[in-house]
Amino acid sequence: MTPSGDSELQLGALLIVKEGEEASPLPLEHTDVRAAIQGGLVQVKVTQRFGNPFDTSVELDYLFPLPHEAAVVDYSIRIGDRHIRADIREAEAARRTFDEAAARGQRRITGTAAAQHLSMRIANVQPGETIHTEVVYEDRLKFEDTQYTFTFPMGITPRYHSPANPAEGGSVDAAYTLDDSRVGPVEIAVTLEAGIPVGDPVSPSHGIRVERAGEGKFHTTLEGRSIPNKDFVLRYEAAGDKIQSTLWTTTDNEGEIALLTLIPPRLSVDFSAPPREFLFVIDRSGSMSTEPMDQARRALKACLRALNPEDTFTIQAFDDQIEWFYANHALPVTQDHVDQADRWLDGIKSRGGTEILPAIDAALALKPDQSRGRYLVFLTDGSVSADEAAIQKVARKAGAARMFTFGIGPSVNRYLLNKIAQFGRGAAAFIGSHEPIEPVIAKFQDRVSYPALRDLALSGEGASLWDTYPAMLPDLYVGQPLEIATRLTRSDGATLQLSGSASGGSLSFKLPLPVPQTSDMVRRIWARARVESLLDELAAKPGQRETIRQQVIALALSYRLMTPFTSFVAVDSEVTTGGEAKVVRVALPLSEGLEWDSFTGVYAAGGAGFAMMAAPGSPPRFPRAMSMPSMHARAAKPEDDVLFDALSMEYEG
Repeated sequence: MTPSGDSELQLGALLIVKEGEEASPLPLEHTDVRAAIQGGLVQVKVTQRFGNPFDTSVELDYLFPLPHEAAVVDYSIRIGDRHIRADIREAEAARRTFDEAAARGQRRITGTAAAQHLSMRIANVQPGETIHTEVVYEDRLKFEDTQYTFTFPMGITPRYHSPANPAEGGSVDAAYTLDDSRVGPVEIAVTLEAGIPVGDPVSPSHGIRVERAGEGKFHTTLEGRSIPNKDFVLRYEAAGDKIQSTLWTTTDNEGEIALLTLIPPRLSVDFSAPPREFLFVIDRSGSMSTEPMDQARRALKACLRALNPEDTFTIQAFDDQIEWFYANHALPVTQDHVDQADRWLDGIKSRGGTEILPAIDAALALKPDQSRGRYLVFLTDGSVSADEAAIQKVARKAGAARMFTFGIGPSVNRYLLNKIAQFGRGAAAFIGSHEPIEPVIAKFQDRVSYPALRDLALSGEGASLWDTYPAMLPDLYVGQPLEIATRLTRSDGATLQLSGSASGGSLSFKLPLPVPQTSDMVRRIWARARVESLLDELAAKPGQRETIRQQVIALALSYRLMTPFTSFVAVDSEVTTGGEAKVVRVALPLSEGLEWDSFTGVYAAGGAGFAMMAAPGSPPRFPRAMSMPSMHARAAKPEDDVLFDALSMEYEG
């Protein structure tokens, strides 16, 4: 198969696709993103133009990144003057509809959700034809201290597949192009109606243009040509006094729903943090090469300088091996120890595979100092496929430790890092390429220096609550919002009360329930929170899979949500000709700041290797895919031993 009308076309690509499939960046010609923010909620409409530059019909396979808590609520295609809205169906029923349409020669499209990706299939695209797809999702903005953050994920960093968890691979693999000039551009426009005065928006990731449209309103667009090789991040400050809380209520056929966001005050400026023990875990795997590794080193060095003299610390570096700065116990924070740690970090280079599960085990296995509160701090891009195994390990083993995560790099695994922080009762922060580190470290210092509100409980006065999410309320840190979605019934004058304990005693916050407003978005946020809670429960109770699956499907069909068990599917009534379509993976650019050599090199026996290959770009032919996972470590042999010494652990295999 050759590209139509361009015999000189170069199509070099990193290929992670099945035998017999092919890959190219060319089918995706353009992406247009329109985000509308109202208060703390956002609706995002993503329109993408796909074409077929080849001389035969094709079926396009495309991995599209999504915010991990987003609710995909609509999906449609436009072919010429025809506009076809997709139906939400149980996943197996959607697959049957797709296959039956294939047998009839109809164009069809389906979308399936993973934790933070949308897998799209667009079938029977004819030579020279243009198809527009439209995905609509809803999400909440992240709010910390006085700052809102909107993130539109665009890059996908290749994931490491551990031999110990092969089942979690596959669905997160993408094809990558070597030629960014062939990648379709992205346009992003954000409109805001905050309802309150806000500061000028800034983007640490992209150049932007800003137009004011009144107090609390602005319109933002990208400056210059952009391609999807890093996440778009937009931030703005809420002007005036710190926002303390927001409370929305709405109704549906089953009753009333409340969505609460509470920003706690600083509990005591005179508070002196008790002695603490810090275990820093830094990812040195190949996906952290160059800029992410430099950022991680600088961030960790800044963390060390934020510790108190009464604290202790040690550092673990991991890829498919584990090394310790000091493995026996944490060391006192002295200038000499910090200088030694600096020199040790300067010697850390990126290399092998991201074996995060042994890293978690090794960190939690270090004997704790019973006289200190323990804090585990992970600095990583989270570029692994074993998400659920890592999350469940943290949920089972964290104990009294608090776990914090720093997402480092242009396109990080926000789902995994947020979940580790959630189940470790800590907080997640993200540092993009070229982003200043100091403000992020200052917030981290606030989180670990001031007492959390613990043992939180939500209750109602004149109101009964149920199906509240998160079901187990987390610890609350300075400047960190608590977002709760709940169902309720109430009488006149009802209030919600949140209470918790701190070192100085107990505290409580009381909020009157407002009059319900019509809001499909609030309804779906509650439904998405319940779906996420059910999926967390499924990971912990695989024996209840069918019961939980049916509950998720019922919610998804009622609220029109894409989930792992439901898919959108649209079928064009027009029947086409042209024979069996060839599968083409839509290739993506590698995330900005990463280097091809980090993923294409294969290490010598005894170390981990990245089994991805760069197909030559010189022939004018379309390159054939090679059947390989994104990365893998050497398979373990029976004679392999786990070696321990005072300063390192090496996991062979």
